[in-house]
Amino acid sequence: MNQNYTLFKNFVSERECNELSEWIIKNQPTLMFAKSKHVGTVRKTTRFSKHIVYPSLCFDLQNKIDLIIKDTFGLNEVTRVPNYPHGMYASYAKIGDACGEHTDSRWLPNHITYHFNIMITSYENADLFIEGKLIPIQKTDGILYPVSEVLHYTSELTGINPRMFWCFGYCIPLQNTSFSI
Repeated sequence: MNQNYTLFKNFVSERECNELSEWIIKNQPTLMFAKSKHVGTVRKTTRFSKHIVYPSLCFDLQNKIDLIIKDTFGLNEVTRVPNYPHGMYASYAKIGDACGEHTDSRWLPNHITYHFNIMITSYENADLFIEGKLIPIQKTDGILYPVSEVLHYTSELTGINPRMFWCFGYCIPLQNTSFSI
């Protein structure tokens, strides 16, 4: 893993993408989804909800990612972002969505926040940039990056397809990363 990100091509199957996107489409009009608080965004997310029944596939994927996190950082146990329901959230963005340049919170002292995002739809633009570099992520891909340490943003979503992804958040002990604070 370089310091900015690791890309996992074809991390999930088309069937898994379809199952996850169908869940989001069905549930995004409900109170489980709320408007994101990032500047410039019109996306909705489960990040701020308390009572969510995620599909079992999410937990299967989380277990798969847990193994990657343990291996990558030399951990025996994982610590998930405490403020996300079950350590994850779903995201739904429509035309006009963009996300201004930012870093995310460090949720625990002496820990770096990492996200493992899985892209589950094809869309136009809404490109991810990390430290000003365009990241070539597509539907079925996963990406792991230190969101509390690197500036990142997305360009404006165009076209008719929503941009949907699933985020799994982790708090990695500082001593297990290449960062210093």
